[in-house]
Amino acid sequence: MKKMTILNMLVLPNFKKEGTAGVLRRVISWAGRNGVQVLMRKEHEKKVEAAFRKGIVFFQERDEKRQLTDCDLILSIGGDGTLIRGAVVAATYGIPITGVNTGTLGFLADIFPEETEGKLDRILQGKCVHDRRDCLSAAWGKNKIPIALNDIVLQKKTRGGICGVAVYFGKELVGNYRADGMIVSTPTGSTGYAYAAGGPIIHADADVISIIPLNPQYRMNIPLVCASDSKIRIVPTIGALDITVDGEVAGTLKKGEELIVGKAKEHVELIRFSADWGVIDWMERVGSLKV
Repeated sequence: MKKMTILNMLVLPNFKKEGTAGVLRRVISWAGRNGVQVLMRKEHEKKVEAAFRKGIVFFQERDEKRQLTDCDLILSIGGDGTLIRGAVVAATYGIPITGVNTGTLGFLADIFPEETEGKLDRILQGKCVHDRRDCLSAAWGKNKIPIALNDIVLQKKTRGGICGVAVYFGKELVGNYRADGMIVSTPTGSTGYAYAAGGPIIHADADVISIIPLNPQYRMNIPLVCASDSKIRIVPTIGALDITVDGEVAGTLKKGEELIVGKAKEHVELIRFSADWGVIDWMERVGSLKV
């Protein structure tokens, strides 16, 4: 058990989620009692209750690098999507990240609101697990894609018809797909969109990357799993493909252009409170959702 010192904590709230404002009040009060400086982006200042603004350092995006140099923890308040967006910052600056779930599933953001202070105390006491998660990086031409904790999705640009996609591992052609697009997923992303598209659930520690076609025309166009050090090349053969990275639009891959995907040099250090990870845990959370 290794105790953790937290002097500065970046808080990333999603105020679109009901309950986020209440959790933020609890976090700021906890930080004040424990000598922790709360950092937040300037864009959130007007949404924070005036009584709590004194305990926060708000900063502009241009000052992010300076403000986060000595940051010890990132706390997202929202759903898994909020944590995933914060993961880019966490990986860029090498800061551990955890999340309070005010969303729905909360498989990554696994702190329930009523547990907020207790779980933060446990982080200080070292009663938590530091879980390393691999990310993806990608580039085409002079364009470089930000890291992806979950997935890189390529979808046909036009509404009608299908697209053609050739997939290579290095120089070897391993798949020639006719589909609506492709998902390239990390093990972390395997329980998200990749799973919904028919991909396998992969243990978070597995050193692999999965490739899943979206609505393939032929049943033989099955998902692929490869070693994470593989050089994956994706080339549109029919039509263009819009690229999204963890749900954020990144650009368009035109016919004949080549997207090169691989494991990123950066990784995300996710703080969790159990060493267990498995399909049962995930299924229980999914099963508890209210439709």
